Amino acid sequence: MGRILILFLLFSSINYVHGYSYFYYNSKKINVSNRSFHNYIRPQVRNLVRDFYSVLKKINPLQKDIINLKNLTHRFEKHWQDFAPYCQKENCKENFEDLKHLAQRINKKTLKLEQRITLLYSKKKNIDSTLMLSKESGEITDTWHNILNYLENPLLYKRKKQISVYLNRAKLQIEIILTKPLNDDLQKNFYFVWANFIKKLEQEVLKKQNLNYLVTRLEELNITWNSFYMKVPRWKEITSKGQLKIMHRRWNSILKIVLVR
Repeated sequence: MGRILILFLLFSSINYVHGYSYFYYNSKKINVSNRSFHNYIRPQVRNLVRDFYSVLKKINPLQKDIINLKNLTHRFEKHWQDFAPYCQKENCKENFEDLKHLAQRINKKTLKLEQRITLLYSKKKNIDSTLMLSKESGEITDTWHNILNYLENPLLYKRKKQISVYLNRAKLQIEIILTKPLNDDLQKNFYFVWANFIKKLEQEVLKKQNLNYLVTRLEELNITWNSFYMKVPRWKEITSKGQLKIMHRRWNSILKIVLVR
């Protein structure tokens, strides 16, 4: 099985360069225990994801605000999913107030994000991308204003489905601008690895605890990560390349656990 690991890492990198992949491994023969998955793989994935967002925050000062807003949005979603099916405003008053206060906090942060974009990008040469980012951040503010309006208005609050619609919109909007403050090359590559690697690990491995997804999509995930990582040396803007190396080692250690018996 050790040979499979070496060939997996070698061929997936080579094949990506040529635009295709013909590496084959039998996922049915892979045997990862639940103990290994929960005690080693998931903690490694959690650290890998945390490292990714840490790297993003260090590239551009706006990234910290956007990532924090993303985290708060997901926190609100979790509270809303726990609250909405079971509670009415009258019989869950304390929980409802917590939910409303969180929405108020997020709404304030969206306004601050708009202000920071204006201040930091007022002298930026690429006016078009600046205006687009400002427009998109304004749309996020509008969405959270609507969510807050529904929560604060007793008549509107009864339309819980509409709040869920706005919440899904807010999640999509923050994802769209996640890497927008970066220059074009970094933005394209960081969004690619986030959408096809980091987000998948967050949703499937961390949130859903889906070991089968990791095993069956291992090659795809590996090619995505390696195609991103091979470009790291050329990016002079990144000062935390050591952290990306740590991420690479974390991913390789996950591969060893999955592929080596």
